[in-house]
Amino acid sequence: MLESGSFRKFDPWLVTDRKYVRTIAQNVAGAYSSIRPRQRKLRTYDKKNVEIVTRAILANVAYAVAMGDDLPIIAVSLRASKRKLTRYDRSGFAILPKLLEVLSEGGLIELRKSDRRGVTSSYVPSDHLLADLKRFRLASEHFAWEHGIETINLSVTTRDYSTQTRSVEPIDYEDTDETRRFREEMTRLNKFLGTAKFNFLDDDGPPVLTSHRDLVRYFKLNHADDKPNFDLGGRLFNGWWQGLSSDRRSHIRIRNEPVADLDFSAAFLRLAHIEAGVIASDGDLYANVPGIDGQQYRAGLKKIINSMFFRDTPLIRIPSDAKPLLPRGITGKEIREAILSAFPAIRHVFESGIGLRLMFRESQVMVRSLSRLMDLHVPAMCMHDGLMVQRSKADIAAREMASASAEILGQSLPIKLKTLYK
Repeated sequence: MLESGSFRKFDPWLVTDRKYVRTIAQNVAGAYSSIRPRQRKLRTYDKKNVEIVTRAILANVAYAVAMGDDLPIIAVSLRASKRKLTRYDRSGFAILPKLLEVLSEGGLIELRKSDRRGVTSSYVPSDHLLADLKRFRLASEHFAWEHGIETINLSVTTRDYSTQTRSVEPIDYEDTDETRRFREEMTRLNKFLGTAKFNFLDDDGPPVLTSHRDLVRYFKLNHADDKPNFDLGGRLFNGWWQGLSSDRRSHIRIRNEPVADLDFSAAFLRLAHIEAGVIASDGDLYANVPGIDGQQYRAGLKKIINSMFFRDTPLIRIPSDAKPLLPRGITGKEIREAILSAFPAIRHVFESGIGLRLMFRESQVMVRSLSRLMDLHVPAMCMHDGLMVQRSKADIAAREMASASAEILGQSLPIKLKTLYK
């Protein structure tokens, strides 16, 4: 059995407009009563629900085929019918495990159940289903996502350092005035982005699904027993452009124009200064670190500095993903001391576990930037500490980003034009 890292995770919100999938789902719904005898006749609502869930099961396989998977393997939880639904679940999908069994018994898919910890259950298409889906030449434009996903997500991350693993537990919180306000902001933004003219030109790389653009804001708790709160994390995820490597961004089009990529310069460092009540120096802050070329090793310095905001113990070793981005032979102790000496005014902020708090402030600025641009009818693609707009709107975006940071933080963050794509 394959490990869960080899799978595509089942997405209940994924849909396809292909008639083949719709016809199979209708046939399954029509025959469900005879396949699964029950005491009462299947109501119209129940029959429609069977059809919706079946279409999602097949859409996940079809999407994997469109993305180039030779043999789609869809990871799925079979506990759906045994637990209470939360705000993150799609209504009606408690029947998913039973439907998977029905489709497996009927030979349309193969359901692979697992009772081993760390190994997920999954399903794969039958040979004839896979052959049919490949024959239809599925493309990214044949898929979309149903609206209704929870856009204000709260979770806690637990790490097991002995096994080098982590688990993310969603928190099913009660709504407050604050969460309703956050959700209303996301609803407005997503409605606007849903009508924006975003495209991706074929670059002979993996297919890109440009309809995947309902943004979700992810908040965090430090500990599982903490009271639900929404002042940690808060970054925006789920936009199709966020997963693209930088070398593919030249193929993005907004209203048929290439994009401009802008970001807040040294955002976390400047936010840390603001939290400490001190003024950061002008210019490139990474250039202040003694003994290290801030231009050549900028990416490595950024990784180390940001990690020092998230940890609450002294940095001893350089993380493995940062080593290739730093001078050869430098030790964790050496780079730590260099960074602390470069920023004495915020020395106490480093290694204080403030990272998620800084991330929240950053996310507030980003949401305000997107909202200001939306009010000017300028669609933007958010990253984490920056955004992309059509080239002709770069100056407007820089102005609104600076204004947004001033509104939220009390001072403007400097904006850097990283790239003007052609």
